[in-house]
Amino acid sequence: MKRALFLFIYVLCIAGGAVVVWLGISSVRNELHLRDKPAVADAKITDASTYVTTQNNIESTDYEVRYAFTVPGHSETFTHADETSRKDLWATLTNKSDWEAARAAGGLQVVYLPENPWVNRPVLAGNAPLGDSAAGLALGGVLALVGIIGALVIVQRMRAKR
Repeated sequence: MKRALFLFIYVLCIAGGAVVVWLGISSVRNELHLRDKPAVADAKITDASTYVTTQNNIESTDYEVRYAFTVPGHSETFTHADETSRKDLWATLTNKSDWEAARAAGGLQVVYLPENPWVNRPVLAGNAPLGDSAAGLALGGVLALVGIIGALVIVQRMRAKR
């Protein structure tokens, strides 16, 4: 019974690791494509907000917007989305003056992939760092590897007892 429980846990590690690896690969691939061959569209700001955090007595402010845009040849209205298909997400701009200018204008430019406009981000957000995605990719790989090794050890021990 104990081995079956551990086997189940290792299988969960394999599945969870595979999902995290897939998300990491998707995130890196999408960002690299946005850097390489984007199209540009004018988006309308649908909401704007600031998000203040305090860490070690240091206050930090993120300047965020939600936006919508259309693309010729598509009947859909597109918003900021992520690899898990969540839509109408907040996007962080790099600084307060860009955020204020976008709010005053009522819109901003976004880059998107012509083959999949759901992959997009504001031009003013700058390139997304690849470090977080790469770290997630590595973590997912380690998690899956631990699951594979653990499951193989349990299966081998179960076979040896027969």
